[in-house]
Amino acid sequence: MANPSKAKGDRAEREAVAFLIEQSPPLVVPRAMRKLGAGRKEDTGDLHVFTDVAIQVRNLALKDIGLALRSAATDAVAQARNGDLDYALGLVPYPRARSGTVRWIASWLTSPADLGDEAVEFKMVSKALDWVRDDEGPYGYLTRPRQHRVAHLTGTGTPVMVAPYEAWLARYVLTRTGTPPVFGRLTTAGRVGVA
Repeated sequence: MANPSKAKGDRAEREAVAFLIEQSPPLVVPRAMRKLGAGRKEDTGDLHVFTDVAIQVRNLALKDIGLALRSAATDAVAQARNGDLDYALGLVPYPRARSGTVRWIASWLTSPADLGDEAVEFKMVSKALDWVRDDEGPYGYLTRPRQHRVAHLTGTGTPVMVAPYEAWLARYVLTRTGTPPVFGRLTTAGRVGVA
């Protein structure tokens, strides 16, 4: 009988590959895929999607999502080091996210490009995720487009940057092309494409 946790992780990795291909087509390597043998001692990430990014996908229950965000980011750094890759990205699916809302949360320790004063500090995971996921701007914060909605999650544990995937992608595109990305319109599925 298959391990249910492994099956859940495998599903998340397959979904992440499809999502990244859809969101970032000009940057994705040909034949983007899950890496075989992920989890080994010299692991270089779960996915082979970008030439220079180690990607760690973590899929835990909502009650453990803070742990997932922090551990995905820190593990991705170690994996980038193992693979001599420039960037490290943690990806965590938000459980039971409705269509059109932020499903994939990016977490990282070192940004691909300067954040300036864009990051908003949060000590509580739940508050950070409420803000990062809400396209309407909850709790009196200014509404920001997804690519500019970055939370600096402090509090207990390793401090990490947490944002919709589009925010990490905007910084990554800047490092690859030298110019900020032009994001397409939201599709009916709520996804944004890079033009």
